[in-house]
Amino acid sequence: MYADDTHLTYADSNMNAIQSCLNEDLQNKLTLNMTKTEFMLIGSRQKLSTITDTPILTINGTPINQVSTTKSLGILIDSNLTRGNHIDKLAKKIASGIAAVKRVRPFVPSATLHLIYKALIQPHFDYCNVVWGNCSMKLVDKLQKLQNRAARTLTFSNYDTDASQLFERLNWENLGTQRDIQKAIMVFKSLNNLAPEYLCS
Repeated sequence: MYADDTHLTYADSNMNAIQSCLNEDLQNKLTLNMTKTEFMLIGSRQKLSTITDTPILTINGTPINQVSTTKSLGILIDSNLTRGNHIDKLAKKIASGIAAVKRVRPFVPSATLHLIYKALIQPHFDYCNVVWGNCSMKLVDKLQKLQNRAARTLTFSNYDTDASQLFERLNWENLGTQRDIQKAIMVFKSLNNLAPEYLCS
């Protein structure tokens, strides 16, 4: 549970067990808004393709709608955990932010451009990157190209300028290194009882 965002999860290879346990919890323990309640089966494409009987989950006799993608605390999750939907949405937001920086670039000092970048674009690269950062190389490259574009925009460089040189000028790390740093921080906190108990354990 997080504020008004509640998730109920159950893992099993037996669909009847999933249906029975979740329906019991839905009946006995939770008061939920039916218009915002949905369920999703998560697994590999191969595993999900073998399912013939989808569980029937209900609240007070009303069936809960099944979805293939859902949003959880700002992260789009799909039934195969591929991260593709999340990265696509993220890329659109970042590209829009870069375009905004490019439009105001002639009218503001360089320092202001950097502040705009840190306020409007960098947080999208950072938010929950420990969760979605294990995506495919194709998706990783998609985001890295956007960071490269942002560096060229801030430095008034040509589209074919080597981004690694610009990162040195800007004192930036590439996205892969940024994600590795965040993972290392999470591991350090977990090993030193500075993280939530479910991570420390």
